[in-house]
Amino acid sequence: MNLRSIFKSHLLWESDVTYTYRYTYKGQERQAVYYSLEVLIFLSYRIATFEAKIFRQFINSALWEHLQKKENKNDTKLLWYFKQNQSYWLS
Repeated sequence: MNLRSIFKSHLLWESDVTYTYRYTYKGQERQAVYYSLEVLIFLSYRIATFEAKIFRQFINSALWEHLQKKENKNDTKLLWYFKQNQSYWLS
């Protein structure tokens, strides 16, 4: 339901973030749908589980490290905003 909601509200386009792998197993055609990292990030903010919270914290810390490494005049405002709202991002 969360995936349908994300795609229906056009936050992400299903065709851009999914890959359908078709294969044959014991004479029957089957398919598996693979989702990109973007979908996992979006879902982690919609699901209230311990694992989703840990994943959100990982994503936020990776973003924080990237912003610190790439700190220049263009990123200064975003870095300042991130520092001010760090407790919100990591919750």
